[in-house]
Amino acid sequence: MDKEQRQAIVDHWDTLAESMPSNHMTNSLIAKRILSPTDLQGINAKETENEKNTTILNKILASVSPDCYAIFIDALRQIPNKNSRLADMIESRFKEQAS
Repeated sequence: MDKEQRQAIVDHWDTLAESMPSNHMTNSLIAKRILSPTDLQGINAKETENEKNTTILNKILASVSPDCYAIFIDALRQIPNKNSRLADMIESRFKEQAS
């Protein structure tokens, strides 16, 4: 993940922490090997959805996978009933910063 991609996520941290369905995100990110089953245990130990999402976001930013950003955006786009709003928000910020 490059600097602009990372910053696009950080710029929308509060919205992501409040809006992501952690269950959907963990399932998608484990399937793509961005999170591990051990990560899932730590995430599920958190009490609130905000705490779970903050942990997920920290794991995303710490990932060394070159595909992490694209996989994260894809997982956001697959959230039921969100109509890609979260993914579009981050992608828009990334494009602004990259130009």
